[in-house]
Amino acid sequence: MTGSTAVAAGMALTAFGFFRIVSTWESRSLKGSAFTVETFNNRQINIIVLVTLVVMILGTEVGFLQRLLGAASLSWGQWLICLGLGVGLFIVWELGKAVARATSR
Repeated sequence: MTGSTAVAAGMALTAFGFFRIVSTWESRSLKGSAFTVETFNNRQINIIVLVTLVVMILGTEVGFLQRLLGAASLSWGQWLICLGLGVGLFIVWELGKAVARATSR
C-alpha cells in the first residue's frame, strides 16, 4: 500500500475502534445516559474496552501488524481526528437518548 492509503487504513481502524468503544458504553441502556457510574461498573466490558484500545495502538504502531492490516503509524493529529469522530458519535448518541427520555414522559 502507498503511504496515504496505509494512513487512511490506520485511521479507519482507529476510528472504528473508538466507535466500538462508544457503542459498547452507550448500548448499556436504551434511554439512560452513559454519564453514570453504572456505565463503568462491568469488569468484562471494561476489559473489552481496554483490549480494543490496545489493538488500536498495536495495529497502527507495530510493524508486522501494520503490514497485516495495511495500516501505518498515525501522527498525534490523526489520532485526535479519530478520537474526535468517536466523541462526535458519543454526543449524537447522548442527544438521541435525551430526546427519547423527553418524549417518553
